[in-house]
Amino acid sequence: MPQMYEEASLLFFNQSQFNQRFLNMMHSEQIKKIITQTLSCEHMDIAGDGEIFEAVLVSSQFAGKNRVQRQQLVNAILSPYFESGKLHAFSMKTLTPDEWNALNG
Repeated sequence: MPQMYEEASLLFFNQSQFNQRFLNMMHSEQIKKIITQTLSCEHMDIAGDGEIFEAVLVSSQFAGKNRVQRQQLVNAILSPYFESGKLHAFSMKTLTPDEWNALNG
């Protein structure tokens, strides 16, 4: 196969991979909807680029749980999306309403 066709084929393959990856990307609003179907949140802020997300989640359901237990609760909700590869990285700060109010005066 001539060099020109090999390069064009490679570009097409990479574009195809990019398109598929873009179509599978999650968006902040999707993640919010998924979480709120299971977890009642008084405040939720999620930002990300489609692969890596950062979140602040405030829920009374976190009361009596330590940081690890809170994150395990959220990770269990998002588990199918991690397993499917649709969600790659999700870092979170989990707070109760009292903790949130103390931080925000």
